[in-house]
Amino acid sequence: MTARFKELTVNNWLEPDETLRAFGRLSPITGPVHPITAADLASSFLAIELGNHVPENVVAMFKVARGTLLYGYFFYPLYAVGQDQLWRVCEAAMNQKFQQLDGPRRRERFVDKIKWMRSEGHLSEEQDVWWTAVRQLRNSASHPVFQTLIVPLELPGVLQRTAHAINCLFDDTLDFMSLWRGGRP
Repeated sequence: MTARFKELTVNNWLEPDETLRAFGRLSPITGPVHPITAADLASSFLAIELGNHVPENVVAMFKVARGTLLYGYFFYPLYAVGQDQLWRVCEAAMNQKFQQLDGPRRRERFVDKIKWMRSEGHLSEEQDVWWTAVRQLRNSASHPVFQTLIVPLELPGVLQRTAHAINCLFDDTLDFMSLWRGGRP
């Protein structure tokens, strides 16, 4: 291990990262904690998709971020890289929607696009809060001062909320707050 993560070698790069032994899933039926498996992660991550109404370039970027998260099973720091990429996907989605709405060309920064979208009624107050937080996370990810390490069991929820927010950006009929109220997207 180097800097608290797996030292990759020719012999271990396809082996699960031992860091994952610190995490597990509590079985609601039997009670004991079970280790996280590749199948657990694959089924969680790959079940999350963007809708057909989302532009192809955003979908492609999302799939790369999701794939990076999935491969964190083999190299734990990829969880942070994948999550950081999700924030960039969000920025790309906002840029795409901004262009679709013919937003003013003088608004080039992410923050300005969010403010314009809110002022023009394209984002609810809750969406504005979420997108502003994503912008701040994107900034932190783009200007790191140390290697971030992520709790992998939180990532399916992060991925689901991100997909939902992007889907809501391109489909006004979706209820943005449904996930936060415990509903389904």
